Amino acid sequence: MPELITGVAGFTGDHIARRLWEAGIEVVAAWYFATA
Repeated sequence: MPELITGVAGFTGDHIARRLWEAGIEVVAAWYFATA
């Protein structure tokens, strides 16, 4: 079952990374509009 565990961990990691990426874009956009 190591393949399954690795697959789930990789999928979860991608999901978390995507959430952080989207949140980072929102923070940068908010900061940009606040200082513009």
